[in-house]
Amino acid sequence: MAFPTPTTNGQQATVNNISYTWNSNRGIWVKSPISSGYTGSAGLQGPAGGYTGSKGDSGPFRYSFNTTTTRALTDPLQALATYPTGISGTGLTNTGSGTFIWTAPTGVTSVSVVAVGGGGGGGRTVGDGVGAGGGGGALVWVNGITVSANQQYNLQVGAGGAGRISDVTGYSGSWGGDSWFNTSSYIKAGGGAGGQAVAGGVAVVGGPGGTYLNSTGFTGGGGNGGAGGGNINASYAGGAGGGAGGYTGDGGQGSPARTGYAGSSSTGGGGGGGSTLSGYGSPGGGGGGAGVAPSSITTGIGGIPPNSVSSPGGSSGSGGYSGSAGSSAGGVSVGGAYGGGGGGGDHNRSIDVGGDGGSGAIRIMWGTGRAYPATQTADAAAETINNGDIRYNNSTIGNVTAIYIANKILSGNDISLYFSNWTTSSRGQLLITDIGSTSALVNLFNIIGAVAYTGYYMFSVTYISGSMPTSNQNLSVNFIKTGDAGYTGSAGTSGTSGTSGVARYTITAPATASLANLATGSVTAVGYKSYVLFKIQTSCEAWVRIYTDSASRTADASRSIGTDPTPGSGIIAEVLTTTGYLTQLITPGIFGFNNDATPSTNIYLAVTNYNTIAQAVTVTLTMIQMEL
Repeated sequence: MAFPTPTTNGQQATVNNISYTWNSNRGIWVKSPISSGYTGSAGLQGPAGGYTGSKGDSGPFRYSFNTTTTRALTDPLQALATYPTGISGTGLTNTGSGTFIWTAPTGVTSVSVVAVGGGGGGGRTVGDGVGAGGGGGALVWVNGITVSANQQYNLQVGAGGAGRISDVTGYSGSWGGDSWFNTSSYIKAGGGAGGQAVAGGVAVVGGPGGTYLNSTGFTGGGGNGGAGGGNINASYAGGAGGGAGGYTGDGGQGSPARTGYAGSSSTGGGGGGGSTLSGYGSPGGGGGGAGVAPSSITTGIGGIPPNSVSSPGGSSGSGGYSGSAGSSAGGVSVGGAYGGGGGGGDHNRSIDVGGDGGSGAIRIMWGTGRAYPATQTADAAAETINNGDIRYNNSTIGNVTAIYIANKILSGNDISLYFSNWTTSSRGQLLITDIGSTSALVNLFNIIGAVAYTGYYMFSVTYISGSMPTSNQNLSVNFIKTGDAGYTGSAGTSGTSGTSGVARYTITAPATASLANLATGSVTAVGYKSYVLFKIQTSCEAWVRIYTDSASRTADASRSIGTDPTPGSGIIAEVLTTTGYLTQLITPGIFGFNNDATPSTNIYLAVTNYNTIAQAVTVTLTMIQMEL
């Protein structure tokens, strides 16, 4: 059932068994009565008792509007930035070069970048000589680069190298400029080298292609520029320019002059064609360029010299432009955009200048689901949010992480004040229901954050349940704020600390006086009232006896080593240590104790020196304490 046309403020209406009141100031139907908020959860219970949670805010505010699914599936933050001078209808950057500053837009935290270095310029002839082709610029792409909203980032776009036109300043073409993002050691596409020039009959190689760098740690790829063509037959014709690097491989190599060879093809820009087999020929063809917004990965085809005086340029790779052809009619061969190498000049004095290299470029792209080399890379500026719009940033409902809601409903009334109240704590749930189906649930999300943009709010969410709305579905959007949690009760007092675990100790008895061979001395170690004995160690060969008290030690003084002690005579243990075996392990451990009238920690020992040399003897006992 649809809402009636409102006529007066406070008008009542019942839709699907739910009562609403028309609020003419806000221009919306408000559910009545507004339900009370939920009570906050109780504080944690400490020994002193926690406090009761405070009552939640007022119940959900509802408003309804139509939504179009096709718009709902588009991320309004999807956009791009190209340098140096903007974007054309084909998705390519216009030519130019220089240094720039890019500011990350509000809400953008991750971008993809592609950069192409400038192509090298072609060399001109020296007298009756020839110019070699310039090298192609490199290409590099990187996805998922972390950026901070509203932070500025430096970048540079490399110029195409100038083809050599003057005898005064030299004959080699200029290098193409490097293109880089953030810093030259972070993401960089190097420019191609300029082609050299030599006198007639002298062989020369073309300019090397640029190289690429990605030190970000993020996923990426690219290709180096192709080398320009030279003059391997020492002829009088121009070498062709090298192709720009590609998304999955290096650019094609320009053909040498007057060989009849085609420039090489590649997954980057194709290499230019060399001049013809007969006559003086013409300038070498320009190298193919690489695009910065490819819809697919294509192969650049090298120029194929026919048996005539024309020199075809190489074709583009992945959305770039082809290099131009050279001809005996005076055409100069320039490198294709972006990054193609310029063709070398020919002996023919009317066309003996080198062609310019293609300009470099940088393209920065962001938005859900977009990635280089060719995933949703077409131009897509930020879309306009219309009145009553609600959009999701993913077509799969379970993968939605952001919802965008227009500040104005279909009637044009601005309700952004309510959104600002939602963002005070960013705690609660976004409940979206169908007005035309007895308030059936469409989907439910937890709100975890919100950002205000011009004309709309972006709510960061986590999915709970529901499905994607259909086209033109009439929806009710409800925010339910969770009550504030109660205070935590005070902590209880700590319990009594437990006793420490049993540790193993070594007890060293005082050394005896100097004892002659087979002489006996008495010593008393300080240990424990009771203990378990594990080891006895001596400083030399010795017979050691351990007693419960001094009286037992005195009574046992006349017993020889070969005689067993009388049971109950107070002897705890005895060992004879020998050379190489001065430590005796007691297995199993023996329980010992002090038997003085008032139990003490004294341990009574008798020690007989069994070494042939008179000396003091030291005894060390290993044990654990049993009694405090």
